Amino acid sequence: MGIYYFLPLALLSFNFALILQIFFAILLGMLFGLSLLAFNLQRFFELILVYVLLFWERKSMRQMIFKNLAAHKLRNKMTSIIFSIAIGFIIFLVVIYNLQVKSAQLQQLRGVGAHFRVDTYDPLRLKPAFFDPILRNHAGSIESFAYWSSPMHGDPEYGVLDTVVSDKAKVNAEKVIVQGVQPTTFDVALEDYLSLDYTSGSGLSLGEQLYSKRGSQSAAVGSYLTDLAAVDPANHKQAMLLTVTTAAKGEPNRFYRKRPLWTAASAPAFLMVDRKVGRDRMAVLMSFPLFNFMVAPHRSLNQTRYKGIFIKFKGEGGTAAYKA
Repeated sequence: MGIYYFLPLALLSFNFALILQIFFAILLGMLFGLSLLAFNLQRFFELILVYVLLFWERKSMRQMIFKNLAAHKLRNKMTSIIFSIAIGFIIFLVVIYNLQVKSAQLQQLRGVGAHFRVDTYDPLRLKPAFFDPILRNHAGSIESFAYWSSPMHGDPEYGVLDTVVSDKAKVNAEKVIVQGVQPTTFDVALEDYLSLDYTSGSGLSLGEQLYSKRGSQSAAVGSYLTDLAAVDPANHKQAMLLTVTTAAKGEPNRFYRKRPLWTAASAPAFLMVDRKVGRDRMAVLMSFPLFNFMVAPHRSLNQTRYKGIFIKFKGEGGTAAYKA
């Protein structure tokens, strides 16, 4: 049951903890099986070793050795069990160590989202006016790149206290992170961690869809948020309610109806999942023009404050995240 049900479930949902538990159970079974194998095959291996290693001895000498082994049969069996358990335990530790290291690397890479990434906690430090000349100077080595904005609710420049996604009646609500992304975002990000639940089947890439006519009224979200808001992504008439709570006194909150353009069960860098994951906020992604309009209706695109940049090099890239 663990192999035929839980292992595929863990792989499809990227549940690395469940994968490690399954392999832990398998390794315990292997350790137990190795001990039983050594216990049952002990006599067979004794015969082989005596005939192979002592082939030059007289028959009487080999018979004496066989009788000596038979006289110490119980002690030899206990010794073989101890050695098999010790060897199995060492193999078990090595495999578990490698799995833990690999799992940590995969989780870190999924959170980073790209082989090369620059991000900062101060949006004033990451400006295209500074980074674009650097990218142009290395255009021969760079395949593509993509900026993404600072969260709408976390930047004091935006004057937004909170952002919440809910159904129309506001019965079910979830605090979210609203960010603007470039059209090339998911062309640069690691595709291995992207699992889509719904897409319109457009010939455009996922990032380009956000800049289409329909994308100007929509956002990309995780499947959990569409389930929370009881919205069918395939039905264009249904929309989620996105509430923007303003920080300034006397300024009214703003409410927007946003259609889910496409939904994901998992995504690199951004938390877009099909189930609740701890207390972390889910991501709501949209185009930069729509993002700035939601911050302030007359806000210029040049006023966008950027949180980070993904860079995809030609050929194989590294696996580190670099913070400015």
